[in-house]
Amino acid sequence: MKRVFLALTILAALAGCKDEKAEAAALAQQREAAAAPILERYKAAMTGQDWETARVQADTLRFDYAGTKAEAAVLADYDALKAKSDIKREDRRVAALWDYQRNPEKTGEQITAAMYAKEKVDTPDGRSSVLLIFRDHPEWGSSAYVILDRADFDCWKGCQLKVTADEKAYVIPGQRPDTTEAISMFINDQPKLWKLFKDSRIIKIELPIKGSGMHTATFESGGLDPDRMPNWR
Repeated sequence: MKRVFLALTILAALAGCKDEKAEAAALAQQREAAAAPILERYKAAMTGQDWETARVQADTLRFDYAGTKAEAAVLADYDALKAKSDIKREDRRVAALWDYQRNPEKTGEQITAAMYAKEKVDTPDGRSSVLLIFRDHPEWGSSAYVILDRADFDCWKGCQLKVTADEKAYVIPGQRPDTTEAISMFINDQPKLWKLFKDSRIIKIELPIKGSGMHTATFESGGLDPDRMPNWR
C-alpha cells in the first residue's frame, strides 16, 4: 500500500511540474505577443528617425517586457539611440528658450526674437534678469539690445563689450541710449552678434553695470531659428 501511495505521489508531482512548465510557456508566449506591437512601433520610429518615440518604445520593452525576444531586439542599438534621443531632447529644450513675436506697427510689422540670460546678475539694486532682443522694426530697422529690470548700464558714452561665443572671444561696441523708457543697452554691431548667436551654442556677454562693475550674462543660444527672423538671415 505504501508503494502504491508513493507512486501516486510521484505521478502527481510530475504532473504538477508539467503544469508549471506549461503555464510558464503560456505566460512567456503571452508576453511575447503583448511586446510584439511595441517592437513594431519601435521599428517604425527608428525608420523615421524619430529617436524620442523609439526610445520610449525601447524603454517600455526594457522595463515591462524584460527577457522577451522583443526586448533583446532593441538592446543592441539602445546606447546609440539613447544618445540621439538626448541630443534631440536638448535641442528642443534650448529652442524653447527663445520667444518670437510679431506685432503690427503703423507702417508695417515689428518682429523680435528674445531670450533671457541663464542666470540673473548682481546689481546695487538686487538681482536683475537680463533680456536680449533682436528686433526688426519697419521704421527703425534692425537692432540688438539687452534690457535689465533694475539698476542701469554704465555705457552712456559707449563701451566695448567682451563677447565669448563657445569659448572664442570677440569685442563688440555697445551704447546706452538716452532714454528712460527702459534700462537698455544697444549692441551696435548687430549683424556680428546675430551671426555669433546663430552659429554658437553658448554666448557670454560681459555687461558694465553702473555701481557694480562687470557682470557676465550667459545665453544658451543654440536653439535660435533664423527662419523666424527673415530679414536677419
